[in-house]
Amino acid sequence: MTGIRRAFCLFLSFSILISAAFCSTAWVLRTYAAQRGYVDATDVNIREDATTKSKSLGKTPLYEKVYVTVNGQKTGVDGYIWYNITYNGITGYIRGDFIKIIEQTEDATFEEQLNAFPESYKPYLRDLHAVYPNWKFYADKINLTLDEAVELEAPRLNATPITYKTVHYTTAKSWLSMGFGAYEYSQNKWVLRDTSYYIASRELVKYYMDPRNFLDGSYIYTFMLQGYDGSAQNADGVRNIVKNTFLDTDEYINIIMDAAQQSGVSPYVIAAKIIQEQGTKGTSPLISGTYAGYEGYY
Repeated sequence: MTGIRRAFCLFLSFSILISAAFCSTAWVLRTYAAQRGYVDATDVNIREDATTKSKSLGKTPLYEKVYVTVNGQKTGVDGYIWYNITYNGITGYIRGDFIKIIEQTEDATFEEQLNAFPESYKPYLRDLHAVYPNWKFYADKINLTLDEAVELEAPRLNATPITYKTVHYTTAKSWLSMGFGAYEYSQNKWVLRDTSYYIASRELVKYYMDPRNFLDGSYIYTFMLQGYDGSAQNADGVRNIVKNTFLDTDEYINIIMDAAQQSGVSPYVIAAKIIQEQGTKGTSPLISGTYAGYEGYY
């Protein structure tokens, strides 16, 4: 966002001790010092008790691997181990085959890498390292606090309205700014920008600028280095990205690798951007080879 880098932070939760009974048989929750784990599936129910017949307290998001605090476990009547977990303010049960416990081991080399980061980064980075041991993390320090960076997104010059980032008009009203130029108090309504956008609140902008909210196995790619690195990027990696798309040919993969070496941009970024812009089928007239001024480009 406007050249502003993000800073990380982590808040740890604490565990609770729970015991429960099911029918006439006591199923005791085995508790221990809270562990970290992740849900190895998406859209998974968090149950009130260790059974699929129990009330759902919520679900994990679609298409996103999420981290949870594991407070304990017990065996349900179905014979499965169920973990008592805390996620996003909800404490309940998820069946054990959906949970992967993060087993952290001492890694002196990795801990040395972490010295470049504030203490608040380290627990999340250790979690990621336990799941993805080959990933490397580099600190990019800037001379701004997070609050200063957020303010740079919203210059206040004389009577200039707040210029925070905009969000679509269908967005929840709690995300919208009530500031000058964003909300018209005389008419009791928000001011539309560009026909279908409202000005986002400072709190929302701060949330999205703050990487502490995105340090997991999905959103960490927001911070991926986009430069070319021949020691870490190769044709096999590109092939995994373009699988089942129109780019899934040796010719396209070689072209992407050549483009990466010549431009200094990661081939993974190039491949992902092409798919993002052209779709998986590649049917856009822009790459048809016949587009005016770009004949022969496919």
